[in-house]
Parts: sequence; C-alpha cells; structure tokens
Amino acid sequence: MPAAFAAGAPKFERDVLGVIYAGHGDEIPVSAFPVDGTFPTGTAKWEKRNIALEIPAWDTKTCIQCGKCAYVCPHAVLRIKVYDSKELAGAPATFKSSDPKDKDWAGLKYTIQVAPEDCTGCGICVDICPAKKQERDAPEGHQHGGATAAARA
Repeated sequence: MPAAFAAGAPKFERDVLGVIYAGHGDEIPVSAFPVDGTFPTGTAKWEKRNIALEIPAWDTKTCIQCGKCAYVCPHAVLRIKVYDSKELAGAPATFKSSDPKDKDWAGLKYTIQVAPEDCTGCGICVDICPAKKQERDAPEGHQHGGATAAARA
C-alpha cells in the first residue's frame, strides 16, 4: 500500500495519521498524539488516497448548474469555478467548460472540476443531482445527469 501522505507532509500527518491509515494505529505510542487530544486542522490536504473505484464526471449537457454536488461532497472533491473565457487559452482539449446558466454570469465560462485523488467514491454527489438519469446498470459506471460516477481505467 502506498504511503497515505506525501514525503513533504508535516510530521504528524506522516508519522501518526499515515500509520493509522495503513492499519497500524495500535503500534503508535500515546506520546505521539497531542497532549490535549486534538488533531491539527487541514490534514486532508495532504491525504491523497486514490481509493475510489468510480469517480464523478461532469456532464456539461445535462448539468443544471445548481451546485448541489459540490455542496454535499464531504471531501471537497468537486470545485465549481466561474471565470473569464480568456482563461481557457492554452487549456487542454479535454478541459470541460460551458456557458453559465445564470444571467449574471453572461460572457463567462463555468466549470466543475473533480479531484480524483481525494474522492472516496461515496456517490453522494451523484445521488443528490436533480438532473440525474436512471442508468445505474451501465457497464462503464452509473450516469446521472450532471454528475456521473465514471469507472477508473
């Protein structure tokens, strides 16, 4: 199993949380934990587990841009961005964007980006999607309107 945290992560993340995530938490001495019993905040930014068998994929054609997927994601995997179309200069051909549906954002572009390394595959984003289609039995994952759980290659 790969290390739960990058080598550049702080000592607590590597030596305590990393050992716990590897299934060896019983081997950590009590002295390794903070005296007051609290854990530092912001540890998730170092955690890149790549554990999801299926990850959400944004379908620009059916998405109604309600933002519920990003709101309910417990790991902040989905990030919504509205930006000037000039920012797309030099973007790869596979980068997805669409015109915003909100009239206040006319002339801008809208994107939902997915951080695959952070996704746990819980499917909450797919389940909450109001634009979803009922195609759960599709062999390549389950398609649900704006949010799709796509199988990893």
